Order: sequence, then C-alpha cells, then structure tokens
Amino acid sequence: MSGRPFQYLIAFSLLLICFIACWTVGDHVEVGCIEREREALLHFKQGGVDEYGMLSSWENGEDKREYCKWEGVQCNNQMDHVIMLDLYDQSFGATIFSREVFPLNSKIFPTCNPLISIKIGLKFNDFKGILPTHLRNLSNLQSLDLNSNHFEGSLPTQLGNLSKLQSLYLGFNGFKGSLPTQLGNLSNLQSLDLGYNNWNMTCENLDWLSGLPLLRQLNLSGVNLSKAIHWPQAINKMPSLTEFNLNGSIPYAFGNMTTLAYRDLSWNQLLGSMPDAFRTMTSLAYLNLSHNDLNGSILDAFGNMTTLASLDLTFNHLEGEIPKSLRDLSKYRFGGISSWGPSRLDLSSNRLSGELPKCWEQWKDLTVLNLANNNFSGKIRNSISLLHQLKTLHLQNNSLTGALPSSLKNCRDLHLIDLGKNKLLGKIPTWIGENLSDLIVVNLRSNEFSGKIPLSL
Repeated sequence: MSGRPFQYLIAFSLLLICFIACWTVGDHVEVGCIEREREALLHFKQGGVDEYGMLSSWENGEDKREYCKWEGVQCNNQMDHVIMLDLYDQSFGATIFSREVFPLNSKIFPTCNPLISIKIGLKFNDFKGILPTHLRNLSNLQSLDLNSNHFEGSLPTQLGNLSKLQSLYLGFNGFKGSLPTQLGNLSNLQSLDLGYNNWNMTCENLDWLSGLPLLRQLNLSGVNLSKAIHWPQAINKMPSLTEFNLNGSIPYAFGNMTTLAYRDLSWNQLLGSMPDAFRTMTSLAYLNLSHNDLNGSILDAFGNMTTLASLDLTFNHLEGEIPKSLRDLSKYRFGGISSWGPSRLDLSSNRLSGELPKCWEQWKDLTVLNLANNNFSGKIRNSISLLHQLKTLHLQNNSLTGALPSSLKNCRDLHLIDLGKNKLLGKIPTWIGENLSDLIVVNLRSNEFSGKIPLSL
C-alpha cells in the first residue's frame, strides 16, 4: 500500500471525474462516457487493496456495460451511468492524498454533462489519508458516507460547495482541527455526523448551523465545544432537528429544546445531580445518559416524558428507589413510538436500592430490562410475567431473595436471563428449559439454589 499513493490518487480522481462529467447528450457521447466510467472503476480497484476479493466481480469483460452489475455499483436504469458507489464494509483499503496532481477542472470530457445525482458510500473500509478536495466538483453529490475509515487531517472548506448534499457522514475517523463554517452552505443537508474523530475536532462558532434549516440529525460527539459561544441557542433555533448527540457539559438552555426527540449524552464527564433542564423535555423518545458521574436520585420529571421509548442511565452513581412517576410512565405511552426500535429500560451499574417495582403491568412494551449491579432487595414479583415482549432480563449482582416466581415462564420471548450473584434459593425449576424455548443464555450462579440441575436445561 505504501508504494501506491500516487497511483491511487489518479484512480480516485478518475472515478470522481467520471461521476462529474458523464451524463449523455447523444449516442456517441454516451458510449464514450460509459467506457470512461468503466475504466475509472477499474483504476479505482487497481489502485487499492482488495485483500478478501470482495470486488472480484470488477473485471474487464467484453460487455462494456456489465459494470452496472458489479458489486457495490448502481446505475441509472435508462442510461447505464453510475449513480451510486456503495462499498459498505467491503474491507477495501487505499491511501488518498489531496494534492491535485490530476486536476478535476481539466476539460478531458468536454462533451459530457453532469449527472443528475450521485451517492458515494465507503463506510467500514480501510481508506487512509487526507479527504480529497476534488470532492468540491461533485456538485450533484447527494450523499457521502465515509464513516469508520482512517481519514485524517482537517475537513476541507470545499465541502461547502456540495450544495445538493443531503447526508454527510464523516464520523469515526481521525479528522482534526476546527469545523469549517462553510458547512453552513449545505442548505439541503438533513443528516450530519462528525462524531468520534479521536477527540481532536474543535469548534468556536456554531452560528453556521442557521444555514441548515432541513437538518434533522446532528452528531458532534467528541467535538470540543468548550470555546464555542452561545451554541445551545444556535441548536435551539434549528426547526427540523430531532436527533442531537454531543459530549460535554449540559447547559440549562438545553431545556428550551422542546422539539428534540433523540438525545445521547453518554460517555461524558457530567457531574452532580441530573440537570433540571430535563424537566421540560417532554417530547423525548430516546435519552441516553450512561457512563457519566451523575449522582443523587432519578428525576421525578421522567414521569412527564410520556413519549419516552428508551431510557439508559447505566454506569452512574444514582441512589434511592425507582421513583413512582417513572413506574407509572407506561400508563401513558412508554415505548409507544415504534420507529425508535425496541423499548428498553437500563438503570444498571448504579447504587439504586429498595424492592423491585410492583407495576410491571404498566410496562408491557418492554423488551430489555436491565437493573443489574445495584442494591435492589426483596423478591422478584409475580407480576413480571406481564412482560410478554421481554427478551432480555438482567437482575444480576443485587440482593434479591426468595424463589424464582413460576409466573416468569409466561415470558416466552426471553432470550437471556441473568440472575447471578443474588440470594435466590430453592430448586432450579424445570420450566426454564421446558417453557422458554427461545432461551439462549441463562446465568444462575452465585445464589443459594439447591437440588439437581434439571435435564431440560
């Protein structure tokens, strides 16, 4: 790979040129453009490393139009021109440099018009190097997904030229430096992911977000906003935003973001009790505050979030009992938004205590219940059998006592039961193996069970 950067830059440039230039205006031109698109794709493959042969279908055959059937290539149905390159998780690798040794503004294809729209997806591969500034000429690019590669360097300001871009995914790479304000020129953008770039990205001004009125998803996790001024106000002015991820402290102004439905504040260094700002966030469907240093009790305000479908407070230092307002939540609409996926409640790895809730009949939509690694005591209630959709049950490492309730056998969708490290006693019931046919994992170790292990297990 180290000996190919120049070769691959030319190949990558050729590919971009063909995406830019080849859209037919006549039969003769069409044949020429199709040939050049095919050759560009072959150069693209030859310039990289296909270690596992994932692109073995990319061959130089007699039928010049066969490239539309190649792995990851999608063509326009009428004209057989490439409109999408999707190499998701193909283990394809290459080194790319941004030096324009093969300039895209050359007139190598003067008779071809631009494509109507194109999409490039290279997620989960092994691309390295600097993001090419050549991308600025892809004026009809609609979607660019480079997530989970090894790109580095600063984001080129030329990204702001991609005025038709609707989705831009650059997360989980090695980008660094300040976010270019030119991103605010992408007025059609609906999804922007800049998260988790080795914590090396910064931003001093988010006012450019006002130029993205259609943005619905924004991921700034790992972006240092410590020097940004009035950024919560900038976020709050975005009319379409429903999903926002970040790392850092939570200002009180977050409470004004009443339209947000998805909020991920996990893996921060949030200290103290839960911010009062959450009291006004009644439209939340997903809230993740896991892996922080929050302490105190769980907010009663969660009982006001009648659209909440998933709550994750794991790995904090929360104390006390599960508040009644949270236990009554399902009475309204807990898990009622199917588009947010499986309903789940995760309060594990805290310091919560008291007896397990008696209100299982209110939580019938739960598929994941995780109360592990706390200080809960008492018996497992018979009413747990009302969780008919439950798939995973984590109650390990508490101080639960008594026998397993036989009613648990009615939770027939269970795939996993972990009750280890408690004080449960009695015989291990045979119904665990007989009634729970979907069960894959069961952990009963470090309890006080007696007798033989049932053959049904």
